[in-house]
Parts: sequence; C-alpha cells; structure tokens
Amino acid sequence: MKFSVSSQRSTSHPLLLCILAVFALFATADAATLPALKTLKTTSGYKYGYVYKKAVGTKPTYLLLHGFPSSVFDWKYQIAELTAAGYGVLAPDLLGYGGTDKPAAIEEYVYSKMAKQVKEILDKEGLTQVIGVGHDWGSMFLGRFANFYPTLFPSLVFISVPYLPSQFSVEDINTQTEAAFGYPTFGYMLTMNESRAAGIFEKHPESFLSIMYPQNSSIWITDFCPLGKLRAWVESDKRVALPSYESTADRAYRVALYKAGGFTGPTNWYKSYLRDLDAVANAAIPAGNLILKQPVLFIGGSVDYITRPEVMQQIAGQGQAEGWAPTVEVNILEGGSHWVVLEKHKEVTDLLISRAT
Repeated sequence: MKFSVSSQRSTSHPLLLCILAVFALFATADAATLPALKTLKTTSGYKYGYVYKKAVGTKPTYLLLHGFPSSVFDWKYQIAELTAAGYGVLAPDLLGYGGTDKPAAIEEYVYSKMAKQVKEILDKEGLTQVIGVGHDWGSMFLGRFANFYPTLFPSLVFISVPYLPSQFSVEDINTQTEAAFGYPTFGYMLTMNESRAAGIFEKHPESFLSIMYPQNSSIWITDFCPLGKLRAWVESDKRVALPSYESTADRAYRVALYKAGGFTGPTNWYKSYLRDLDAVANAAIPAGNLILKQPVLFIGGSVDYITRPEVMQQIAGQGQAEGWAPTVEVNILEGGSHWVVLEKHKEVTDLLISRAT
C-alpha cells in the first residue's frame, strides 16, 4: 500500500523561545537546568537545536538521542552529571521535537536522512567519535545510525529499547506478548500510526502526557498498551498524578512544548517505521555493519511494561547467540520504569561513565 503524504515543511514555532524563557523563571531551585541550545541548519534545509558541551582534555563525548514524547529536556540530569565530571555531551532535539524543525511529511522521518543530519552536527563540532546513547525511539535510531556510520561509535548504550538488526513486526510482538504477559505491549503503536493521532493528542496534551509519564507505570498494562486504550484515555481527557521524578514546572514545560510544536512530527517517527519507508536504505546496509562489534550495553527497568526486562534479556541472548551483538551486556535497574533516565538518573549516568573506561 502506498501512503500519500504532504511535502510541506513546518519549522520550529517562534513561541519556543518564550517557552524556554518562562520555564527558566518557574523551574524549581533543585531541578537540573539545560544549557542554551545551539543551532545548525543542515544541508537538508532543516534547522536543529542542540546542546553541546565540550569535553575536558581527552575525555570522550556522549551523543544523547532522546525518544518519544521527549526532547533534550529528558537528558537534563545526564547533561549536568556528565559535564560536571568533565565529559563532553551533544544532545539534539531530534527532528519534529522542541527547538528543531518539524516537517509534516512522514518520509522525512526515516533514519537514513536523520542520521545524515545529526552527523552534520557532529561534523560541525569536530567530533569524529562519540559514545552513542539512545532512549526509547532514540535507541532504535541509534542502532541504524551505527549501522550507517559504524566507525563513529566506539561504544553504544541502548536505554529502555534494545538493538535489533532488522525491522520488527508490531503484530508479531503483540501476539507474543499477549500470550506471555496477558496484554499486547505494542498495541498503542497502532494508534500512533493513525492519521488522526496527532490531532487527538493536540486537543488533550495534558491527558496524553499524564498517561505517558504516570505516577505508577503499571497503568500501562490496562490503559496504554492494549489496542485502542491510549486513544480512549486521551479522548476522555483522563489524568493521573504526577510521578515523583517530575515537578509541576516540568509538566508545564512539556505541555507548552507540545502546544507550540504539536504532535505531527513526533508521531511521524512511528508512522515512518511501521510503514517501512526506509526499506531501500536499510537493504543497502552491508551485512557486516549490522553486527555491533564495539562494546554494547542495554539498560532497562524492572517495571517497564512496554519493553519488559524479560524481553530485553531475551533479545540480548539472541544477539549473543546469533552474533549480531556479541559483546552485549544487560543492566536492569530495580524499580525503574521506562523513564529510568529521569527516575534513576544517577545510576544511569554512572553506567554511562563506566563505558568511558
């Protein structure tokens, strides 16, 4: 089936600068704050916003790739903790998010194009090697990024989502996880693939972010993961209490970002992947590039109900047995959910620093 998409480009909303300034006024005193964003207009024509802090001496630099529905904001603790220890950090708002442009066309969100764009940022900053770190969809992106540019990454860290060398089938995963755990872990992805998804979320951003960042992530078993439950939750404008790792100022910042930038770009990450729009570029990757020869770490949470720790462990074992992730290690953080970069940020940062030695 061929999908018709718009070629219209949309750029970062001018209100974002005001949002960042307002957040600076209302952030709690103990919250980690972000450095100012730098910008680069890539050869594709898209402007990227990103944080870059140069390493001290010969210490390595980390490339931090966020997931959905995040932004560079979700790396605030790692940015502060890594740079305080002298490490370099480059953390972009990825395409469709925050201070980066937000094209409407789904085909712009293929990994082959976005990897080239982020590589241009690295080139601008003179970075020839970085420790690659991804979270959620940032992990999926990191895997392909490393396939396209294998010499760029001396070490790789996949948080909350493990590396896979080939495209996964949402239908197969839903069937398997429903049989194993009693619910389909990726049922919500089919909602993300609907043309109306962004519009529904934009009508009720507080409700959407409430279910995405809940106080108790076990609610995902009943109200997020099963097919249709996410849409029903948001259309009913339901809310739950803030999680312990997020302040009212944090949530206000997230809501403001999405009121300004919308959900078309972020949901296009799902649509592009589920419709296999990067098939030609993926097929051209040399077979040897699909093997991660460098040190690889998977970090998960013991109460992540989307990427369950049992599944992460199974995929790691498969990677070792089949040879496409021969060096992979797994670290499951006790009590951590899908958002370990926030709720277990010190443990995550310590694990990242361990990859630099």
